[in-house]
Amino acid sequence: MEKKPRNLRKIILKSLLWAVCGLALLLIAATAGGIIYWNWYLPDYINDRLLPPVREQLGLDEMELRIRRIGLSGLDLETFTLTGADGRTLAIDSIRADYTPHLPFRTPRALDITNLTLAGGDIRASVKDGRLAISGFELDRVLERVAALSAPAPAPDDEAAREAAVVLEKITLRDIRLHLDLEGRLIVIPVKAVVTSENNEWKNIRADLTLTPRGQRIGALVEYDSVASTVKLTGDAKLQLEALSDLTGVKAGGSAALRYDLSAGFAGGDLNAVGTFDATLELGDRSGLPVVFRCPVELHQNLNLRYRTAARELHAILDGEMAPTAIAFDQEAIRAETGEKVRWKFVLSSTPADGLRFAEAGLSTGRVRFDAHGFTLNAPQLRFERLNDHYTITGSGMTVSNPELKLEAAGINLLIPLLPTEQLPATLNAGSIRMDKRELGALRSSFHIKGSGMRMKGDFENKLIPGARIDFRGEVMPRPGQMPDMLFEMNVPPWSPKSPVKLAEINPAFGDATANGIVSLGGAARLEAGKLTTGVQLLLENGSFQWPELKLDAENIRLDLRFNDLLGMNTPGGQSFRIGRLRCGDLDFGNATILFDIASKEQANIERASVEWCGGTVMVHSIRLNPSNLDRFAVNTELYCENLSLAELVSQLGLSNASGDGALFGKIPVRFSSQRGILIESSYLYSRPGGSNTIKLADPEKIAGGMADAALRQSQLDFALEALRDFTYSWAKLNFTTEKENLVLSLQFDGRPNQPLPFAYDENSGQLRRDPAGKAVFEGIQLNINTRLPLNRLLQLNDKFKQFKKNKPEEKPKAAPAAAPKEAKK
Repeated sequence: MEKKPRNLRKIILKSLLWAVCGLALLLIAATAGGIIYWNWYLPDYINDRLLPPVREQLGLDEMELRIRRIGLSGLDLETFTLTGADGRTLAIDSIRADYTPHLPFRTPRALDITNLTLAGGDIRASVKDGRLAISGFELDRVLERVAALSAPAPAPDDEAAREAAVVLEKITLRDIRLHLDLEGRLIVIPVKAVVTSENNEWKNIRADLTLTPRGQRIGALVEYDSVASTVKLTGDAKLQLEALSDLTGVKAGGSAALRYDLSAGFAGGDLNAVGTFDATLELGDRSGLPVVFRCPVELHQNLNLRYRTAARELHAILDGEMAPTAIAFDQEAIRAETGEKVRWKFVLSSTPADGLRFAEAGLSTGRVRFDAHGFTLNAPQLRFERLNDHYTITGSGMTVSNPELKLEAAGINLLIPLLPTEQLPATLNAGSIRMDKRELGALRSSFHIKGSGMRMKGDFENKLIPGARIDFRGEVMPRPGQMPDMLFEMNVPPWSPKSPVKLAEINPAFGDATANGIVSLGGAARLEAGKLTTGVQLLLENGSFQWPELKLDAENIRLDLRFNDLLGMNTPGGQSFRIGRLRCGDLDFGNATILFDIASKEQANIERASVEWCGGTVMVHSIRLNPSNLDRFAVNTELYCENLSLAELVSQLGLSNASGDGALFGKIPVRFSSQRGILIESSYLYSRPGGSNTIKLADPEKIAGGMADAALRQSQLDFALEALRDFTYSWAKLNFTTEKENLVLSLQFDGRPNQPLPFAYDENSGQLRRDPAGKAVFEGIQLNINTRLPLNRLLQLNDKFKQFKKNKPEEKPKAAPAAAPKEAKK
């Protein structure tokens, strides 16, 4: 009896063991079958049975997907390809999904995808006419299908049922290449990105992007709130502009450091965006512009934008500033720098009816300085603003100076419409122009663009000579890297002062001298291919000159002066200067004419000079002058005298009131120097022999009053003077010489008195003596009278010349050469 229960237990135990083994084998077989099914049949099942409906629902009919491996913790896709209607594809080399599966009885969530990695893909996109297209991916069609699938459905009652069955935590893009065609310009942009969401709900999405086009780094952090419909973009970038020059279309170089912060919201179909943009540009001379940036350019830009989708209306406010900077252009011949920040503000609006337009535009520079070709322009402020329905650049209170030319201009006001035309020209006015601290006048001008050049016109009000006006016009044609070509013409309409001009205001050495007349002036300056040519013509008519101090009075003055080269001081031959009448004390001259030319600043030539005097002519032949060196100025010449009336000569020299019909000829050497003044060398005038002439002295005793040593014998002088009251001579001679401050004259005659003289012979003395009862008749005698005249007039002229020399601008003393170092003693 005991043996049977014991066998039963053995049988039961064996049965249980076989059952466990069988169950284990079944589990092993099921597991092996599941693994085989999971890795062998499931990928084909997904490709053939599950993906086609998904592709159809999403509008991705041409999507190709091959699963390489499915594991308990991950999924690898071997290929992912989308083919578009145009036959072009979008391909991703590798897609990996890392996930954690959950058992259904623990949570409704079936799968937790911790990271979805897309690597090694090529995405080709293009932007044309403002539209984005992605090869192999019809974005509009996909969005329509997603919108249909995203239609709201009745919410389930069970809270757990509303929790997502599959959760995606992160998306990683690695080694993705974006081939972007921007209006025909191709760029390849490597992309790295990590995309996450808040609480894995994909309502608040955060994407950390790194783009490296042409090796340049652009970083961006994108935060998108799908509930509030807002997006925020922040980031920075460091770029070498040369790498992107083919995209911008500008051969630009240099480096740029960028920082940006942008927020945008979508409410009611409208877009509202605000943000800031900062840039630091290191451009130097590589900007691609004809400008050299001599220091970094630092910019700050604010943006405030609103776009109403239904009305298609845009309103944007752009305001910003630039730090003080300095630039140069035209091969650094022109430089500009700002001393304060440049600020701007632009308000743009766009409507279907009006299109895009500026509702407001303004820019101000603060203090600006320009340096160009020796000139310096200082502007307290330049502004860009809208005036009278036109955008203009304005500046006021500006100054221009050129130390080399000793030129200063102040009170300059500028207004430039964009662009200046002949109907709406720009204006430039200067209230004061000074040369060597002397007020010259005021300027009014206008200019406009003509083709590739600029034309100008205006007038200059001369304050040095009140009432005189200069009209001018010109044209400027720019030449890159060189001085521009310019043509400048000026004209002074015939002008005469209301009252005689006081010349002391020009040079104090003129004293009380005044001048008057009708002046007209014309000139032109041309700069072509860097070569400057000038031409000027000055015409003075009906001129007059009075100098009471020197008893000088000139009338009917005419000057016709033409310069072939004004800067080089060069004129053609035959320049003329004429004076109708010239009075200097008792001397009276007529029709003075000088023909001359100017060869340079160091040389002037008098071709011929003549003046009518005492019924005859006094002439000077060729003289070479050096007016630039007044300290050593010297002239040696000869005055050629022809047909001078002896009687009138005696009268004008103040010797006596004379009359008669004789004439004198000869030459008088004259020497003038800045050191010794005016000298008349020993010379004489003579009458032509073979003739018979008469001279009558009304008051011969005046000659004796001018003698310095009286006569050797008073009786002889008395006799000679009495004979000259009415004297006929066959020849006469007038000798000149200077002694210190006197002009010594010697009159010699050979002839006879025309009437008996009241003289008788004194037998005791053997000389003639005056006798009222005497009736002495002479058939032939020689007379010799010496007298002296003070050279006051010549001395005054010499003193005035020295005053002009003193008023000449002083030259700066040259620095003494440095002394050579002494050798050390051995």
